[in-house]
Amino acid sequence: MMFDAKLWMKTWKCPPQVKDLPRDGHIDVTCRSCRSQWKQSVRSLIEDRRLGAQFLDLVEWETRCQDKACGGMVCFAVPGEDEDEYDLLQAA
Repeated sequence: MMFDAKLWMKTWKCPPQVKDLPRDGHIDVTCRSCRSQWKQSVRSLIEDRRLGAQFLDLVEWETRCQDKACGGMVCFAVPGEDEDEYDLLQAA
């Protein structure tokens, strides 16, 4: 049986990396504990924090609430094609 690279690429799924998102975009961040919300710039993650090659689910797992009294884990939402449509990234 021959190795079919096209078939292999279609069946293999890889979590998105920060560099896969549009640089002028943003990530909506919501704290799981206190429910505070803010936007994180994709450009700042890539250029300032040097996280372009990092997988998005790992960045979500490492990120904590901005409220110093809370410090809880967060959930990311990335706007899709339509601004009303979001892809929620769920931590396992």
